[in-house]
Amino acid sequence: MQEGGFSMETVKVKIDKARVKTVLQCLCHVIVFHRAFFSTEPMDIEDDDLEIAYTTVKNKKLRDLIDEKAKLAIESNSLKKGSNLFCLKFYTSIESGLWVFQTKKKKPWEIWTIKIEIVNEKPTEDQLQKSMIRAIKTIMKSAANNNEHLPGVNEEHDDNGCYSFDIEQVTEKKATLLSNISQYIR
Repeated sequence: MQEGGFSMETVKVKIDKARVKTVLQCLCHVIVFHRAFFSTEPMDIEDDDLEIAYTTVKNKKLRDLIDEKAKLAIESNSLKKGSNLFCLKFYTSIESGLWVFQTKKKKPWEIWTIKIEIVNEKPTEDQLQKSMIRAIKTIMKSAANNNEHLPGVNEEHDDNGCYSFDIEQVTEKKATLLSNISQYIR
């Protein structure tokens, strides 16, 4: 990884509250697929609820991990009408502290902010499909064009053939703070 390498990307969608989990899981699958190692096989998912198809990893254990982390991020906080922010953070673990008191800290090298705008009226299927396709294209373009900060394949990763990651719901204040900090890290 380049010294101080870091990237922060934002994806936005407008949906009704009933589809938050499905949308978050879909977008997280697409992001993780684009950051999984080249040896990870792709798998297409056809989502009837969202009326789109997207690519994820074929590794069932990793797919289940993505779904579980997205579900926990939603369940850990309450969803509100308006803007709901989620972060998918890829990180490396670094040891800090003295020999006896050493701890591992997570150092993010890429953060994706997923802004889900919950609207009163259920979007039409066409509006939902266009919103999701726009978000997926944003992910694909950003992932393809912003890769100079990626750690090497031999760097720390989990057993699933992917870099370590977390998914969490964040406040507007924390998202702004992360954005401001990222400008100094780049």
